[in-house]
Amino acid sequence: MCGDLLTRYATASTSYQILNNDIQRHLVGHTLFGFKRAWGWTIVAGEPVGPLSAQSVAMATFESQSSPVAYFMAERDWKERHAQTHPHAVYLGSQPVWTPGDWDMAMRHPSLRYQRNRAKNKGLVLSEITAEEAAIRPDLQQLRRAWLAHHGLPPMHFLVESDVFGNPGERRFFCARLAGEIVGLLVLAPVFQREGYLVEVSLRHPKSPNGTIECLLDYVFRSVSGVQFLTLGLSPLRQDVFSDKNPFWIRILFGMMRRFGAPFYDFSGLNRFKEKCRPGSWEPLFLVSRHPITPRTLAAVAKVFFRV
Repeated sequence: MCGDLLTRYATASTSYQILNNDIQRHLVGHTLFGFKRAWGWTIVAGEPVGPLSAQSVAMATFESQSSPVAYFMAERDWKERHAQTHPHAVYLGSQPVWTPGDWDMAMRHPSLRYQRNRAKNKGLVLSEITAEEAAIRPDLQQLRRAWLAHHGLPPMHFLVESDVFGNPGERRFFCARLAGEIVGLLVLAPVFQREGYLVEVSLRHPKSPNGTIECLLDYVFRSVSGVQFLTLGLSPLRQDVFSDKNPFWIRILFGMMRRFGAPFYDFSGLNRFKEKCRPGSWEPLFLVSRHPITPRTLAAVAKVFFRV
C-alpha cells in the first residue's frame, strides 16, 4: 500500500524516505504520513503523500490525533497551497536541482570538468550495483564507518539516514572503485512523480581522490536514461530571499549556527560544494505548521535526527 501511494503521488524529494526504518507511518484514508515525536511535537518527514484533493482533510484528521504538528522540509508549492490553515513557516534552506540540460551546462565550467577528469585520471572506475547486492556487501558498511569516523559525528537518522543497505527497496546504488576497493558511493531514492531522484546518501572514503562525488554525479546523468530531476537535498541555512522573512529570533539563531557551527556541521562547506556543482535552480524548503514555531519546535526537530 505504501509503495503504491509513493508511485502514484510522490512529488516531494523526501517522499521515499518515509519508508526509513526509524520513521513511524500512519495512513489516513489514502494519505500517508511519516513522522517522529519529540519534545511534545510531531515532526512530519516532508509532506504527506496522497491525492491533493484529500490532503487537507487528511491533515486535519492526523493533526487532531497528534501533538502539535510541524512539516519538516515542505516544498514551496505545498506550503503555499496550505498557507491559510498552516500560516507559520520557517525557511530552512534550499535544495539544488538539475535536469539533464542543466548538468550538460554545468560540465562546461572548467573547474567542475577538471574535478571530474582528475578523479578519472586517478583510475576511478564507476558502476551501478543492484539493491540486492548492496544489501549484502560488507564493504559498503565499511565505507560508511570510515566516512563517519572521518567526519567525527554520530550517525544521524530521520531524513539523513546513511544506513539504507538493509532496506534498499527501489533505491539505486552507484559506486566508485579505486584499485578494486569501493571509495565512493551515491544512493538515489526515487521521486516517482518528478521522474527523478534524490541523492539520499553521498559517501566518500578519506583516501578517495578529489572529484569522486562529481565523477559519480556525472556518471548518473550519463548512464541513467530518462532522469528529469536530480537533487542533492537540503543545503541547510543557505541564504536566500526567503531568509529575511524568518522571524527575527530565528534569523539570529541561524546566523550563529552558520558562523559557529562548523566544528559540528559545516553548513558553509556543504553549501559551497553544492554551488560548485552549478545546479540549474534552487528550490526553497520550509518548516510549516498550523501552530506558532517556537524554540521548542526547533529542539524537537533536532531531537528527531538522533535515535534515542
